[in-house]
Amino acid sequence: MDKIIEQLRKEAEPIVPQCIGQNLTPKQQDMLNEKYPVCTRIEPVEIFEIIDEDTGQVDDEAAPEISSVDETCRCTAYAFPSTKWKNGRCPLATHVGMKREEYTGKVRVGQQKQKKK
Repeated sequence: MDKIIEQLRKEAEPIVPQCIGQNLTPKQQDMLNEKYPVCTRIEPVEIFEIIDEDTGQVDDEAAPEISSVDETCRCTAYAFPSTKWKNGRCPLATHVGMKREEYTGKVRVGQQKQKKK
């Protein structure tokens, strides 16, 4: 099981702009969480390994900082985040809330229930 998870992490695609609050529809823009404008499931992945010529080991201090809004980041929940945004919003997007719309139209009541009243 761990091998499958590691394989998916290696094959994982980068995040899409919607994950960091960009390219959202106007409706999604209205539902944007002010407290968390970026999804909390984003994990930076260090792809740069700068090897010190003297020691031959990875130099952590020379590696560049990667922010959580960089294209090299990955989603911790989905290996392919673009498919989750294809039909609307990602179901686990923590930065886009869900507002329920109230139906204010007439409610149709069956004939049997109307007779009882």
